[in-house]
Amino acid sequence: MSNMEVLYEIKSLNAAGIDWSNVQEYLNLESFFEMAKACDGTNTIHSLHFMGWARFVYGTDLVDYPNEFDMIKRIAHEEDEAYQLIKHKRPYLRQDYLVSI
Repeated sequence: MSNMEVLYEIKSLNAAGIDWSNVQEYLNLESFFEMAKACDGTNTIHSLHFMGWARFVYGTDLVDYPNEFDMIKRIAHEEDEAYQLIKHKRPYLRQDYLVSI
């Protein structure tokens, strides 16, 4: 059975709702919407979850407040560990930016 056959079989069930969890975070949007439309019944309500949203919404984490960098360093006990903590939450930050904080 091909992927499209599975999607059309799901569509034939005419589901009241489909919870996609966070599948869309692992696909490009075009592919995700294609898949969702292929499963869509006449009254299907789709829901999804964005697990990494806090990385993109300013103010949801301590690392969003540069004046708190010293507190992060105290918590981590070492500047390199603090940088890794921040880099994990904000992978687009450069180390030279953090040094200037």
